Amino acid sequence: VYPGRYNPVMSEPVRRQYQIYIERPVESVFAFVSDLCHVARLSAPESPEAVSSGVEGALSSGSVVTYTTRRTGSAESLTVQVEQWNPPTGYVERQLRGPFSEWVHRRRMVPFQSGTLLTDQVEYVAGGPFALPFRAAKGEVLTVRVAGCDRGRVLNRSGWWLAPSSP
Repeated sequence: VYPGRYNPVMSEPVRRQYQIYIERPVESVFAFVSDLCHVARLSAPESPEAVSSGVEGALSSGSVVTYTTRRTGSAESLTVQVEQWNPPTGYVERQLRGPFSEWVHRRRMVPFQSGTLLTDQVEYVAGGPFALPFRAAKGEVLTVRVAGCDRGRVLNRSGWWLAPSSP
């Protein structure tokens, strides 16, 4: 995989991982990130997500949820099931239907200093019926707010920190 570029080999697995420190206890962070009413607040501004069907309120073991996002002007859906549920330390979602041949999201929370280190890891294999629209998504960025910083830091999907473009 080339940093910052689309992976041209569609059958090759791609792994993305992001971490952020949050000055709250693990239990509070878990409650926040597993509550589906916060999905829009947790998604990147460049590709906002919404829950289009599934459970209401908090996720739980076996929950099936369909997320919809807008990328490159068209709506795309991803239906996932929570296959591992380990409150308050994390959970794993796996794609049931969507644009990827395979897609797994692991979310972990661990106590760190006086707060929580939240780790999101997504593994996917491009392909499926909607592979071509995702090629246009290369160069996406995720804005991460870092505690104690007055500006957002930008992390590209390959895990490289980029300088903010404006003050």
